[in-house]
Amino acid sequence: RLNGIFAFAILDERHDTLYLYRDSFGIKPLFYTQQNGMVLFGSEPKAILSYPGVKAQLDEKGLCELLGMGPARIPGSGLYHGFSEVKPGCYLTVNRYGLQNRQYWRLSSHPHEDDYDTTIAKTRQMLVDVIERQMVSDVPICTFLSGGVDSSVVSAVCAAKLRRQGKQLVTYSFDFTGNQKYFKANSFQPSQDRPYVDKMVEYLGSEHHYLECDYQTQADLLYDSVEAHDMPCMADVDSSLVYFCQLVGRQHKVVLTGECADEIFGGYPWFYRDELLSADTFPWMKDLSPRLSVLSPDLRDCLDIPGYVSSLYNYLLSEINLLPGESDTEKRRRQISYLNIRMFMQTLLDRMDRTSMASGLEARVPFADPRIL
Repeated sequence: RLNGIFAFAILDERHDTLYLYRDSFGIKPLFYTQQNGMVLFGSEPKAILSYPGVKAQLDEKGLCELLGMGPARIPGSGLYHGFSEVKPGCYLTVNRYGLQNRQYWRLSSHPHEDDYDTTIAKTRQMLVDVIERQMVSDVPICTFLSGGVDSSVVSAVCAAKLRRQGKQLVTYSFDFTGNQKYFKANSFQPSQDRPYVDKMVEYLGSEHHYLECDYQTQADLLYDSVEAHDMPCMADVDSSLVYFCQLVGRQHKVVLTGECADEIFGGYPWFYRDELLSADTFPWMKDLSPRLSVLSPDLRDCLDIPGYVSSLYNYLLSEINLLPGESDTEKRRRQISYLNIRMFMQTLLDRMDRTSMASGLEARVPFADPRIL
């Protein structure tokens, strides 16, 4: 019945039972391990590693995940040997009988029976409701505004509600020093953000702050980025976000973002480009050869990363319930969508949570709402 972002523990002293709960999509982290007859848990691996005698060790499975799938996170994996994470939509029961995992929510497939106009009306209504719900805060909120559709929708709803209260929305956009000179278009980012940010700021009437990061700062913060995650992550993409969150965190403690819309609404190239749509693997990492090329021949042979990736891919596909009467294209798009939500979206949620919380900034993600998805 809870709709929100959470990871919490309840100790039922009467029944001598501990419950560990995590939200539907794993927006908030919750790690645990069993060592020497104890269950240790925390929101970060470093919380558990601070306990005397607990060590950070990598085993074969952890290496395969790190080198074969990283920075994507495997649902339920804690990466380190003996570490696990409560899976999204699940809770863990701990008592004298041991540990039991239970699932309270899962993603399932159903025929879509609404017509086009009804679909738009329902989606709009839900989006506005979800965004306004997530504006509830004891402190002033702000939004990240990239100029894209996703963050612009979130900012527009926030600005409209605050305007009715006689208040002005504060927005932030991020860029890199020299981007106008060095920017090169690609399939993920066909144009620069700044022109669209300018248009949205004018439309919203927001108090806007343009933040820039230079390349030296980006490089210097690579270590801070890894420390925020307790594991390797998305390199410069993460370190720059660490920097921006540090700046925003000095003024605000709650921010709404447009994260997860691409995964839910099919915004990535692999939803429509045939060569990616038809790939019999995770479409965002179709070619493993760049990863394998940096490993020694002995390590490549020992780990069998291609076999690991293939096994994980087929396992996740087996979780999807089939719908009768689907065309092959419809079926494949739904498979890609599911893989995005279970794997790729989890990576971005993890990135947003760790980089923001490292600066005491709470990032809320309205698009990752179970009703919308």
